[in-house]
Amino acid sequence: MVAGLRGGNYGQSSDVSRGGDTKTSLPPLAWAWVVAGHLLVVAWATRAAVAEDYTHLEWVRCGLLSLCALAHVVLTLEAEERRRGASVEGGSQHIDQTSVWTFVAALVLPVPAALVVLVVVRVAVFAIARRPLLQFVFSTTSIGLSMLGAHALATQTPLRDYLTGHQLWQAGEDVAVALGVLAAAAVTYFLLQLATVGVVVGLATHDWSPVNVLGERRMNQFALVTLLGASGAAVMQSVTPWMLVLAVPVVVASTRDKQRVAAAEAERASLIHDALHDTLTRLPIRAKFDPLTQLTLADDQQRGRSTALLIIDIDEFKQWNSTYGLLGGDRVLVGVADVLRSVTRHGDLLCRRGGSGGDEMIALLPGAEREHALNIAERIRADVEQAHIEVTQPAGGRTVVLGEANVPGPTVSVGVALSPDDGRTLEELEAHADRLLRQAKRRGRNQVAPEMADTCSAGGEAETPAARM
Repeated sequence: MVAGLRGGNYGQSSDVSRGGDTKTSLPPLAWAWVVAGHLLVVAWATRAAVAEDYTHLEWVRCGLLSLCALAHVVLTLEAEERRRGASVEGGSQHIDQTSVWTFVAALVLPVPAALVVLVVVRVAVFAIARRPLLQFVFSTTSIGLSMLGAHALATQTPLRDYLTGHQLWQAGEDVAVALGVLAAAAVTYFLLQLATVGVVVGLATHDWSPVNVLGERRMNQFALVTLLGASGAAVMQSVTPWMLVLAVPVVVASTRDKQRVAAAEAERASLIHDALHDTLTRLPIRAKFDPLTQLTLADDQQRGRSTALLIIDIDEFKQWNSTYGLLGGDRVLVGVADVLRSVTRHGDLLCRRGGSGGDEMIALLPGAEREHALNIAERIRADVEQAHIEVTQPAGGRTVVLGEANVPGPTVSVGVALSPDDGRTLEELEAHADRLLRQAKRRGRNQVAPEMADTCSAGGEAETPAARM
């Protein structure tokens, strides 16, 4: 199962990956909730199936709904697959519009026939779902629970008669009540999904924040809009079930339009990301780093918290370029950047210093005390020293792995400055960390310089080319 499970998603399928962890086993309480949900659906569906009376005409309506749903899924297969793939890569929530058919089925069909529509839809969707089978089954069960809730409201009120054509839509109090029940059924459908899946998310991740449990606001709004359209389709088919055929091109066009919008948003986000990140290391550039750093420093100072700034410099970097060529030097830079990303926390700010030609990197650690900052700096130093970086040599193309066997790997020196002790602005912190970095170089490189040596003046010593290598 997943740590970030948001399956089914209000009658639509949904994939949310939080932190990329999609194979974390559920804790016992989450398993108990999942099993209880399955048993509830089975018991409820069995009881409703036994109690209901239905005719062959309702099975004809079931066949029509199933064909319309199948046509919708098939005609939007490519668009939905691309949207789902983008959602998985981005770790975000995915919602499709198949609830147009499952919601209508819940309102106008007996339970067995409605569940047939659900199975047809979910089997068709499974081919592009890219989700573990058990998670997909739970998602399907949660949709079934939502359908049963909406079905109960429809059958216990005049709504079912209006939607199946047994009662004419005429202005009056009864029609107002029926429309109110229709709105309540949509809300019930939505909330049952929200509760069923949200509790599993909370139990699995131990994160009960509204965003984690309830999902993304934008996606919830889309789910409600889809259910509004499904309500319109339910009313429309009350004239004649064949009106459902007219809904197919509308839903298909809406789904494809959603994919086009999503693709445009992804392209725009990619362009913005590329413009603000170094093309080699994929670390942010100064144009992005500096404004965020200034805001972070101001926020930490207002809260009375310290902020740590680390400057990381690759020792004797010119020798890597000389030995393995410019491409080999690039691989060293990428390897060090990967270490920075793996060691720092979510919310820490990283940057490649000096533009595309620089071999220095900066890490800003919001709210970090001195001990934590020094621990992170030492982990960066140690992990770079132990890193295995694959490099292709010039003049022969032989591949070597730096850091393996007798092939030495790169090392880094790190200067650490803390706000407000060592400065209150980005410029002051950088100047202090620079002085410490030069000190680490003079002391033999491959080390962290946490404080100024007695021999180092407050203004620092003149920097020589050798001291920066």
